[in-house]
Parts: sequence; structure tokens; C-alpha cells
Amino acid sequence: MQEEMRLKVLLVESDKEIENEFAAKIKGSEGFTLIKSVTGEKEALDLLANAYPDIVITELKLSQGDGINLICEMRELQESLPVKPYVVVLTNNTSDAVTRMLNHFADYTFIKGIEDFGADLVLKHLNRMKDFFSTKATRKGSVGELVTAPLDKRQRLRKHIEHTIVNRLSISTNLLGRDYIIEALLIGVGTEFEGRQTLQHTKDVYPILKARYKNRIPNINSAITVAIAHAWAETDEDTLQEVYSAYVNPDRGMPTSGEFLKYFVKKLKDEGWKL
Repeated sequence: MQEEMRLKVLLVESDKEIENEFAAKIKGSEGFTLIKSVTGEKEALDLLANAYPDIVITELKLSQGDGINLICEMRELQESLPVKPYVVVLTNNTSDAVTRMLNHFADYTFIKGIEDFGADLVLKHLNRMKDFFSTKATRKGSVGELVTAPLDKRQRLRKHIEHTIVNRLSISTNLLGRDYIIEALLIGVGTEFEGRQTLQHTKDVYPILKARYKNRIPNINSAITVAIAHAWAETDEDTLQEVYSAYVNPDRGMPTSGEFLKYFVKKLKDEGWKL
């Protein structure tokens, strides 16, 4: 009988007590092996790029660097890695902005303050997920369809946004607002609006962009507004009407950032895009 493949785990945790507990439990488990336990963002990214963990368990508050940035950087790196890790976050931060960010970038989140929190609870969850992890035929893409399918869909949607929206609106790559717009639309498509029918960009999108890009919300909004102004100045009238058919206040001559994002998120969802 073939021995079951042990899934490789990278642990990123700055709390020594929690690190010791998780490291001991992982090392003592049958289905998992611990690559290494680290406390900082840079070392974690180096191991991600070279050791190819199947699973990353990380805290948000690190001794060096930032856990939120680590998660975002991991998602950026994943497209070039042979193994796309399943990302588990351990945190005490339950703010709306962080929760939305984690819903977008992490695969599962555990709140440290819950009564039964601990390594046993996390490993129990990972053991339940092993059927998904074990769908691999080779080490390449070893976390299976659970993670790779959403990431592939995200990349397809990103290309769709680039080709059908920002490129057609002449929003060039030298404009900072281009990246913000693309990421904002990806976030919006992947967000449930809590009983609302439309996007509220200041609530649903900007807090995540603030955490992702480490920039102030007024600066993000300003960059998006500049990109929209560039689009309405550089794009011919027929293309503008074709790409953006909503009403534009003639006194302004262009949509606001909120109107722009709300329109395209709804349009993409109406086209059937989901994340």
C-alpha cells in the first residue's frame, strides 16, 4: 500500500507560545510535516518561493514585516509557483476592513479569541480538507482545484478587465489609478453586499486597497479619479458610450470614482463573473 503523502506546512507566528504549540502538533501529526517556523514576512516569502509549502499558517501581527502584506504578496507569487498553498490566517483582528481583506485573500481564518482555539482545531480543519489536497496527480499544483480554480478565474477576470475596460478607456500603465481600478473591480466582483444591491466603494473596496497598497484612502481615490479623467479626455466619444453607457452629469463631464466602480462591478456581475 502506497504511503500517504505528507503535506508540507509553513508556520509564520511571532507568539512563541502559540508557535511552540503548533510546531509540536504539526511535527506529531501523521499527515503533515513542518518545513519551518518563522516570525517575519521576508523569511516567509523566501521559503514560499523555494520550499513550496502546501499550506501556510500565518498570524497578521509579525515580529518583522506585516502579515497583511505577506498574504497579498503570497497571492501575487502564487501564479509563478509549482505549488499554490492553502492560506490559513490566525488573528485577533475582527475589524470589518480586515475581515473583508481576509475574505478576499485568505482561504480560511481562525479567530484566536474563540474558546476552543488551538493547534488541534486548526489541524482538524486541515484534515477535513485533505480530500481536496489529495486530488493532485503530481507535486505541481498540489493543493488541487480548491485553490487553483479560483485563482485561475481571478486571472481570467483580471485580463478581461484589462482588455475590455481599462485598455479601451485609454487608462495606461503609467497611471497609478489603473492598478487601483483593476483591483477594486476584482474586490467588488468577489464581494457580497450584505443585503444591498450595489457596491459601496468606501465600505466594500477602499479599506482593502488601503491595506493592500499601504496608502491613504484619499490618495487612492485621487489616483482613481485622475485615471477616470484621463480616460474621458483621451478616449473617443463612441468608445466611451460603448464601454460606459450610464448617465454622466454634464456639469462634471465624467463619472465619479464611486459611479465608475459601481457601474463596472454591476456590469461584470451581470455578465456572470464570480469569484
